[in-house]
Amino acid sequence: MMAAAVPAPVLHFDAADNAAHPKGWTNLGTAGGELEKLGKFGFAEAGGGEPAQYFGQEQGSVFNSEDGEPSVNLESWTIEILIKNIGPLWGPEEQLFAISAIPMQLEQAVRAWIDSDWVVNEGTGRIGLIFKGKDTVQEIAPSNTANMQIGAEGAGEWHWVSFVYDDEIGYFEGYLDGELVDEKITAQDFDPTLDMPIVRIFAADGIPRNFNGAISVFTVYDEVLTVDQLRANNTTAVDPTSKLAATWGRVKTTY
Repeated sequence: MMAAAVPAPVLHFDAADNAAHPKGWTNLGTAGGELEKLGKFGFAEAGGGEPAQYFGQEQGSVFNSEDGEPSVNLESWTIEILIKNIGPLWGPEEQLFAISAIPMQLEQAVRAWIDSDWVVNEGTGRIGLIFKGKDTVQEIAPSNTANMQIGAEGAGEWHWVSFVYDDEIGYFEGYLDGELVDEKITAQDFDPTLDMPIVRIFAADGIPRNFNGAISVFTVYDEVLTVDQLRANNTTAVDPTSKLAATWGRVKTTY
């Protein structure tokens, strides 16, 4: 059976293609542009069952858009990220990424984080997503739970986390390693004419609360991907070594 054809992404950051860029992380998607590297990062080439990866080495490390590039326009969208939690925790919550119009989060935005309280209490990383369309009230989607173990540098498990939003019908889905674990009907209405030039990886609006982990791939599409397309993408790196605990949960609503 042929793999499902996957459209071109607007944002695509792959550590395997960026070892030669010491000051930033170049977007390989259609939007162009580069994210400036702020703070101290480690980089590891692929090998030993591990993908190529960037990992933060101090609190405040973030890949941050400069001068409004890259900028994206989203209505329906899909966001995929290949991550591994490392620890120890650096803040009250560990923010993974943000894509936003200006001003941050007041106009239109998507951002995700790991709830540190959940990590401390349960030993797993619970991922939350907040999203806000233009002229609608921001909302928190049900959270994914992946067994991303806190441990020494290089320990833990890699997981594909995918967020899919169909603006036409107001339907959100969350996937872990190609399996549906979250869904929600919502009234969010994204305006595709609104530029979203704030793009950050490893952090969102609170850089000191950045993610202390490793990221290999970060990809954004300006359309809905099917399950088959998601699974066709999830081929980089290693398989999880244990079963996922696909539980449901809510995350804090204050920041």
